[in-house]
Amino acid sequence: MKSSDKAHTQETFQTLKRLIVDERILRDPRPIFVLINPFGGTKSALTVWNARCQPIFQLAGVPYEVQTTTAKGSATTSARTIDYTKYRAMVTVSGDGLFHEVVEGLFDRPDWQEVATKLPLGYIGAGTSNGMSSNIGAHSPEIQSLNIIQNSIRSLDIISYTQNNKTRYSHLELLFGLLADLDIESEQYRWMGILRNYVGAIVRLLYLRSTGCKLWLLSPDGDKRTSNIPPVPSSVLSDHSQHGPRVTIEATTVWTEYIDEDITNVSAVNYPFIACDFMAGPRAKLSDGLLDVNICHSRNKSAYLSALLEGESGKYLHQKEFISRKCSAIVLEPGERRRWKSNDGRRGIVDVSGEEVDLAPILIQVHQGLARLCVPAWYDESMIEQAWKN
Repeated sequence: MKSSDKAHTQETFQTLKRLIVDERILRDPRPIFVLINPFGGTKSALTVWNARCQPIFQLAGVPYEVQTTTAKGSATTSARTIDYTKYRAMVTVSGDGLFHEVVEGLFDRPDWQEVATKLPLGYIGAGTSNGMSSNIGAHSPEIQSLNIIQNSIRSLDIISYTQNNKTRYSHLELLFGLLADLDIESEQYRWMGILRNYVGAIVRLLYLRSTGCKLWLLSPDGDKRTSNIPPVPSSVLSDHSQHGPRVTIEATTVWTEYIDEDITNVSAVNYPFIACDFMAGPRAKLSDGLLDVNICHSRNKSAYLSALLEGESGKYLHQKEFISRKCSAIVLEPGERRRWKSNDGRRGIVDVSGEEVDLAPILIQVHQGLARLCVPAWYDESMIEQAWKN
């Protein structure tokens, strides 16, 4: 190669580098900690990183350290023990399950407050559903990588969930009924990628279940919709033995609404999308301190067929079959399935951020703005609700 060609190549490289990253960011010599789950979803996360993300980090001159998970829960251990002072950010390359594990570990530390404020999180979707990709408005691994490099940070709500008096932490949602069954039972179709959700939905629509359920809802305005509300199960009251944000719900908490009916679905979501192509909470925000709760009692299959066809836009939630609330906390006490019980003997499924938890009463509380997440500077999340309303 001629010296003039080498000079031109070097100039082009430096120009691209300046477009990708601000020089001020390069002054931080600390690497980005990249956590990859090579076994999740379609098992493509390592390929996504090597082929589509790593070259961008190399071009930008941003150092990184890669660690792969070895088993379920190993990401929680990594997050619980990481020396956060050594890294400029912690990034997951997989789906929402890996991000859930990291949140759980970071907030189960005695120094969780320092970690939450000083270690930003990044998300590169390489799993099956990749709900957080849509929640940050960055749908490709390349855009997500650029977003992390450019270090545009926003506050992020997390949720605590308490069962059997023990509290843990997560980020995305609580599901019970149709969506929970679909999410967990479709694991058998994981090899199909995102299509697994559609196959699972068709099966569940053909054999639509109803389930007994009790709900306690806490509205931010404090206006009561129900009188004579019974006390919540004592097992959802935290014993405060864990690290992390304090759960403020007590036995004396005044709940604003109580529901005791058969339901076909309950979703309480912290952000709008629970999968990259399925919106379950169009009014949810990354850091508003509230859950978008949607409840359906109806066995009208056409309502759910609409949800399947209009899942990405969330337009199905305009139907009269769906009851919507904004809540700062919710307690769910699962009952028995009425029809089409599982062949595996399950009496029901409680789903927290894509992970099956105990079939037992559960408290979900939002903790506003405690985490920090890399989100594109240009992303306007208010457009989601505006598009849904129009």
